[in-house]
Amino acid sequence: MQDNHRQHFIAAIVFLLAAMGIPLLNSLLIHSHPDWTESPQYTRIFQAISSLLLFGLPSVAYTICAGGSTAKNLHLVSVPRADWAYLLIIIIASIPAVNLLSDINLSIHLPGTMQTIEAEIRENHRLNELATERLINIGTPALLITNIITMALIPAFVEEMFFRGWIQTSLSRHINPHLAVIVTAVTFSALHFQPLAFLPRTAFGLIYGYILLRSGSLWLTITAHFVNNAAIVVIAFLNTAYGIAINAETPGTGESWYLSAAGIALLTFAIMQLKPSGGERPHGATDSEYR
Repeated sequence: MQDNHRQHFIAAIVFLLAAMGIPLLNSLLIHSHPDWTESPQYTRIFQAISSLLLFGLPSVAYTICAGGSTAKNLHLVSVPRADWAYLLIIIIASIPAVNLLSDINLSIHLPGTMQTIEAEIRENHRLNELATERLINIGTPALLITNIITMALIPAFVEEMFFRGWIQTSLSRHINPHLAVIVTAVTFSALHFQPLAFLPRTAFGLIYGYILLRSGSLWLTITAHFVNNAAIVVIAFLNTAYGIAINAETPGTGESWYLSAAGIALLTFAIMQLKPSGGERPHGATDSEYR
């Protein structure tokens, strides 16, 4: 695949058009169908459409303009069986560290002169959490399936194609692969526009980035992303429908901080064990670049 300015320019234009068009589309729908757009089902569907437009279309535009195989362009390649076992370890081991980072993020305060801005940020965060809880606190299997598709499967697939398949892959051809992972992770977190979740989302971006860096397969990052999102949806469903309370947000926080250190060590070990199918490192890099 040739890496040229044209394919990136077109993908960027598609992204900008989608970013401008989504709010306009939402405003038109709210104006024309106010009763319909107040329903949670509309929110679910519109979020899925927004993800497809904002992250899916630019990725498709990028790979079409690049020519060749779409699967190879976006690293949708086969994975050795052993990598799936290591991926499970990575997903479980990441929980305590991400929880700790979430606590740290929430405890950060802006200077006294910026208290008004901080109050607005925290209020927006609270409203976003309430809106999310409204969507995931459901009690029927049909809505559970809908949530898994719209809030887990679609975002995981298109966001990984966009951030890891396009952004990280392209950056890795021009800068150090590790720096490409960091830049992509920060961009991934920043584009979600949730300052009070910036650190844990950046951590997820780093984990997904290094999974791709080691394995060369986007299927693993898509799966990890999907499992993280789907777990939140399923846990909320079990609590609402059956009263089964599962608290996955406390391990690694408070006095159990040592679980975070152990988790980081374990997930680092598991990431280092990942190997690309065929034994070749992605992007033509040598083994030394991945140590």
